[in-house]
Amino acid sequence: MTTDEAVKRQAEHECLIEELTQTLKGIAEADPRTWDPEMRDQFQQWAQSRARAALARAKEQHQ
Repeated sequence: MTTDEAVKRQAEHECLIEELTQTLKGIAEADPRTWDPEMRDQFQQWAQSRARAALARAKEQHQ
């Protein structure tokens, strides 16, 4: 791996970490107790979908 490739890969990892951090922060700070039941269900589905996507992206980066 060349230095340029290593720098590019490091930058990609940093972007991924920032994206995952922001997604997790949004999920962690949400308070669905005050939402109507349909919205809570939609939030749970969204959060699970984002978690699966984040895990898939992290797995891709490690291969």
